[in-house]
Amino acid sequence: KNGCVIVAESDREVIAFVGGYIQDQSESDCLQTIPARSGRIGELFVTAEWRGRGVGSALMAAAEEALLKDGADVLRVEVFGPNKLAHAFYEKWGYSDRVFDMVKTDVGTGN
Repeated sequence: KNGCVIVAESDREVIAFVGGYIQDQSESDCLQTIPARSGRIGELFVTAEWRGRGVGSALMAAAEEALLKDGADVLRVEVFGPNKLAHAFYEKWGYSDRVFDMVKTDVGTGN
């Protein structure tokens, strides 16, 4: 897919990475939403010792810039619901909640 992978290193060791891609809408997608060319941050990871030191922010800035350059007119990121730190990080970057995907794991128990 059109997109980017950006890696951060320290002393030649990978300490963080981000990946993003352009997510084109299908014809049927356009029936349900406003047509857009979405740039999606697919993954952002920073090793524990480097968190809180600006590495994630630098990678987000670089990924957003690359996706916008590739023609994205909206940016999206998926975050795991229980990961409150990641959710707060993305909110600082201007992302807001849009869709919730809820999961039931205790199927067949009558709940």
